[in-house]
Amino acid sequence: MHKWETSAGDFVRPSSIATVYGVLNDHENTLKWLQRAYADRDGMLAYMAHDYVIDTVRSDPQVKAIFGKIGLP
Repeated sequence: MHKWETSAGDFVRPSSIATVYGVLNDHENTLKWLQRAYADRDGMLAYMAHDYVIDTVRSDPQVKAIFGKIGLP
């Protein structure tokens, strides 16, 4: 079982976990899960580029790099 699966084996998108941490204003874990979303090719990552939930980390160079890699501003 991976960290992004529930104990029942259900899949949870890394982008969804990043969103939760974004709401909690947890910069470190938001960034960690955004990186995981990129590594896992999570399709929802493209929508997160414009999501207000990650506004607190949007200016982080690592976040900019992630969105730049997928061709988003």
